[in-house]
Amino acid sequence: MRYRLQFFLFFSLALLLSFSSCESTRSVSQRTPANSVQEYLQRVPGLIVSKQGLLYQNQQPIIVLDNRIVEYSDLLGMVNVQSIASVRLLKEQTDIKRWTNAPASAVVLVKTKAN
Repeated sequence: MRYRLQFFLFFSLALLLSFSSCESTRSVSQRTPANSVQEYLQRVPGLIVSKQGLLYQNQQPIIVLDNRIVEYSDLLGMVNVQSIASVRLLKEQTDIKRWTNAPASAVVLVKTKAN
């Protein structure tokens, strides 16, 4: 009986941990204001930001700004950091397929306050 209880507790803990790591989207909450769009994007866990572009799992993610696919340079030129309402990193294949059929590691979904 004791071993069954230990097994049950171990199995329950393992199951709980596996579900907690299966998060498909992440949203950035702003505690302190960012000074630039690049700084804002650096707060997205798992996203690597440079002057050349974005990387997630060694691939360039698709960038969607207010329901339009844009290039990284366009995002930097078109968006003021104060106008960003939210940034979400979509990692599930169903979310990626919604935006493109091309191979991509993720979708960075940027919404501005005006939309």
